[in-house]
Amino acid sequence: MVNLDLEAFVSGLIHAVNNPLTYVQTNLTSLRRDVGDFARLLEAMEALLPHVDASHAAEVERVRRLRADLAMDEPGPVLEQILSDVQDGLRQVQVYLRATRALPKQLGGEAEVIDAEAWLAEVMGGLRGGWPADLELTFAGNPGGPFTGVRLHWTRVVEALVQNAREALLARRDRRAPGQIRVTASPGRVIVEDDGSGVPAAIRDRIFLPYFTTRPGAVGLGLAMAVQVARAGGGDVELLEEPGSMGGARFAVRLPSG
Repeated sequence: MVNLDLEAFVSGLIHAVNNPLTYVQTNLTSLRRDVGDFARLLEAMEALLPHVDASHAAEVERVRRLRADLAMDEPGPVLEQILSDVQDGLRQVQVYLRATRALPKQLGGEAEVIDAEAWLAEVMGGLRGGWPADLELTFAGNPGGPFTGVRLHWTRVVEALVQNAREALLARRDRRAPGQIRVTASPGRVIVEDDGSGVPAAIRDRIFLPYFTTRPGAVGLGLAMAVQVARAGGGDVELLEEPGSMGGARFAVRLPSG
């Protein structure tokens, strides 16, 4: 079952964050409208200044100083870019909120005895649906006998690792040949590896942290959820230090025993 305390906490958190976000979004819309008017007003003022009567020289000079103090050669485009950056930031926060809202349901479910071989074959079949044509996904081995756990949780763990490899390979701009992801099972263990560039040493100790990501627009919850769910279910997820034959990132899932 879903942890009701967690569900209430997440719901309250999202509500609390959404309120100021709505306020910011509303004011941002108004500001975007006014920025255009401000830019046009400034252009009209600069065109008018040379024609102002000499009796208003002091006022003209004051306006010129104020304009000089405005550290923008072209206020319209500069302010529009600032507003666009703020809008992008708001969208990213909203992405985080949507991902966070889904957490309680992903953590729900009842434990059962799972046929490891049939379960993993089902997971791989689901992953192949809609798979990119320029990526190769292979599967071999047998994860062994049955184990007890929440089927949805362990499905999410394997899916998160495969999807992480998939997104990393698709983001590679220098990719000429089709990328390859290999899932290999042995009793009590599932390894997911790819032929990408691997995980840089500088971020190896952070890749399982919630909301940590190196990909623009990503949320950074996939690996964090995978390791936490696996450990809560009596297993684990780790980034293997030893290089594999494919040369890229290599993750191991340890299934619960028995």
